Amino acid sequence: ALFDKTQAEYIDDGHTQLLQPRDPTGSLSSPIYHDDRKSLARWLASQEKYASLEAQKLLTPPSHDICLADRIRKMILVAPFLVFFYCLFVKGGIRDGWRGVYYALQRFTAEAILSLKLIHHKIGP
Repeated sequence: ALFDKTQAEYIDDGHTQLLQPRDPTGSLSSPIYHDDRKSLARWLASQEKYASLEAQKLLTPPSHDICLADRIRKMILVAPFLVFFYCLFVKGGIRDGWRGVYYALQRFTAEAILSLKLIHHKIGP
């Protein structure tokens, strides 16, 4: 969150970037709250773009070079349901009521769109 831009670089990783600092980093003593709320319409539109970038990432390296989360994401029919279950029950979203269900459905939807992109790549236009 707080760093000297000249002492780090960003590496593309699907739809996001990873910060690669040149020097060791530390921790803050207090959390930083990031409010990234947007309308549902905007969120849905963004997912299509993000899914294209994520699909490209997943289709580029061999499977043995990617992390467990990305291997699961390549399991086209399983991933959306696994993510939904994980968000609700493993991470405890169910205890947050409708907010937890909403988040789990968002994650399910994002993974389902990614699965559609991966299927589209397999079967063609």
